[in-house]
Amino acid sequence: LRSNYLCFPGPIPPHQLWPLLRLMEVMAKVLTNAIANLALEQKIEQHNEFLALTIHDIRNPLGSMMLFAKMLKKQVYGELNEKQHNYVHRIIDVGQYLLQLINNLLDLSKANSSQITLNLETITPEKLGAQIVDLFAEQARDRGLQLHFLSDPHCPCFQGDATHIKQILINLLANAIKFTVQGSVTLRLYTQSPWIYFAIEDTGIGIKPEDQQKLFHPFTQIQHDLDNIPKGTGLGLAVSLSLAKLHGGNITVRSQAGQGSTFILSLPKNTP
Repeated sequence: LRSNYLCFPGPIPPHQLWPLLRLMEVMAKVLTNAIANLALEQKIEQHNEFLALTIHDIRNPLGSMMLFAKMLKKQVYGELNEKQHNYVHRIIDVGQYLLQLINNLLDLSKANSSQITLNLETITPEKLGAQIVDLFAEQARDRGLQLHFLSDPHCPCFQGDATHIKQILINLLANAIKFTVQGSVTLRLYTQSPWIYFAIEDTGIGIKPEDQQKLFHPFTQIQHDLDNIPKGTGLGLAVSLSLAKLHGGNITVRSQAGQGSTFILSLPKNTP
């Protein structure tokens, strides 16, 4: 990774876009494979120092790459031809994938080693659910999907870390929209003592029973037949489950291939 392309003494000339893109793709592949091997060996929690150093060494130059790529996209340094436009888009896509991988990995590592401290506050679940649904309104509309929020008016406030609970719901709702071709996605909020439930229901492709057991394993991605679905990191659900358990809660799934899926986040009304 100690390449001259990571120094960025000045603007990146358009003719250097291709080698920069290749470098980022190699970075993504090397980092993914290396961390996947650690996960398979079940030693992630023993490598926190290594992970912290790796993340620091990659995130800083990656941030510079993304900054210059976005400036190139805006044609700050001059007009780009069609081929150069394609290079810039691919650089940004790979960079965003790397950033997502790094952030998810850091969250998973912290959760597994109990390094995350919950900042508890009083949360109004109906307000939180409405905020999350509003974040995805435009995305759902662009995909031709109906997006609903159904709330139990008797659902009480509870204590939790709002940032982490939002992260869980965003991961679950993003997945539901991602794997739903037509129909609807619904966030349903309800309560049954002593739990509060956020259920994300979709009319998507569904999940085979044998694949449901793999969903929450790090770096596991379920095979599907959908085209033009961006590749994920295989960490979102693992991170979400770890954060739910830190709250004393859980995430469960009900699904059938071709029949849609329901992911349910359950949280105790009085979190630790």
